[in-house]
Amino acid sequence: MRIDILDKLRGSAFILMFIFHTFVAINLFTNKYYNLDSPIIKYIGIIARYLFLLLLGISLYLSYKNSKNEDDYKKKQMKRSIQLLSIGIYVTIITYLVIPDKYIVFGILHFMAIIILILFNFVNNIPLLLIIFIVIEFIKNIQLDYINDGSFKSFIKGIFGFSFYKNTIDHFYILKWINLVIIGILIGHIINYINNFNKLHDKNKKPIIKKSNNNCLLTKIGKNTLILYIIHLPILYIITTSFFK
Repeated sequence: MRIDILDKLRGSAFILMFIFHTFVAINLFTNKYYNLDSPIIKYIGIIARYLFLLLLGISLYLSYKNSKNEDDYKKKQMKRSIQLLSIGIYVTIITYLVIPDKYIVFGILHFMAIIILILFNFVNNIPLLLIIFIVIEFIKNIQLDYINDGSFKSFIKGIFGFSFYKNTIDHFYILKWINLVIIGILIGHIINYINNFNKLHDKNKKPIIKKSNNNCLLTKIGKNTLILYIIHLPILYIITTSFFK
């Protein structure tokens, strides 16, 4: 079941991401320059990233609650992970062909695919999620050697966030962002609890979890973010190279 508020938030996150990526594309493909660290542009990007990852966590848990059984849930998440990783590889190839010096190796889609595989077995285990959260926070504060020797080991360390493995336009360290997804899972628990409480104690009270409204533009965007993500990169390239030079 598609959930209205989540699709609207996902649609909003995509619009913000598209705006941020527009400025990135202008910087990459034209002679114009925008400071991506300026407050407005910077926070547009930050809000988009936070929304996408919180929504990933929320949907991981609500998908678990709405699945027929545990096997059905696991199959859905494995399929989802493979789908995201496949699109992530597409993004890697496209960016390598267009911007070989800054192409994406481990961007948001790669991150989401791996995080689903790491966390989907634990979405209904709050104590274990809290332990993982605390351990990750502890590891993040350890000072480690950031030397990159070009080896595969250094590359893996870079993906986790222990080193900087290459210059890229988009990178999501696992250790930096995984706890945001865990927070999303915990929010999913809260949403489900409140929804069940309302249904149990007040049948006239509107549920938090409502089916998506297909007539809403934000909902339509939220339902199709993966497809839109695939096509928005070449669209931005064509627009910026055609109209901004």
